[in-house]
Amino acid sequence: MPLVVRGVPELIIFLMIMAANYLIMYLVVSSVLNNSGLKSKIDHLQNEVLDLKKILNENKKNKPDDTNKN
Repeated sequence: MPLVVRGVPELIIFLMIMAANYLIMYLVVSSVLNNSGLKSKIDHLQNEVLDLKKILNENKKNKPDDTNKN
C-alpha cells in the first residue's frame, strides 16, 4: 500500500494550472506591449533618463568644490 499524502495530486494540478495562467498572461501582455508602440516609448524614456544621468554626472565633475571655503 503506497503512502500518499492526501491532497498532493490536487495541489500539483492546481500549481500546473496557475503556471499555465501566468504564462498566458505574460504572453498576452508582452504581445500587447510590442504591438501598441509602448515598448518603443519606454525605450525612448529609458534613453532620456540615461542621458540626464550622464549630464548630471558631468556637471557634478565640472563643478568646483566650494564646500571647503570656510
